[in-house]
Amino acid sequence: MDARALLEMEIQVPSGSVEGPVDLHLIRERIYAGRYKGQEQVRIQGGQWRGMVSFPELAEVLGIVGVDVQALQIRDRQVMTGWKAAAPEKPKQVEGVAAPVRSAKAPSTKPAIEKRNLPLPLIVAVMAGLAAVGLAAVFLT
Repeated sequence: MDARALLEMEIQVPSGSVEGPVDLHLIRERIYAGRYKGQEQVRIQGGQWRGMVSFPELAEVLGIVGVDVQALQIRDRQVMTGWKAAAPEKPKQVEGVAAPVRSAKAPSTKPAIEKRNLPLPLIVAVMAGLAAVGLAAVFLT
């Protein structure tokens, strides 16, 4: 990219407003200041809008400040090729057949086996019984 082009860049922020012309140095300062986050579109005056991360001079700075440059580059490629996520298919309604009914009940968050609070005397009695059986086994052998 020639030096003159870097002095005549325009920025389109996500709200749609256009800033510029600005030079590369000012754009870098605004990235460091947190004003630009990589979501903006950039063009050399009169050129075509491209994602900020498609300019290596800007992608480098965005990476330094912690922006996930690769994710933004993937997003930009998807937008350029017209890619969009497929919508979930709706089940087709066949005449004379009732549509399947889906339960609106949310899945239970309770465990299959519930904890039971046993009274302390019962626990003591069970432990004493086990101790007695253990002692009887020792003495009988």
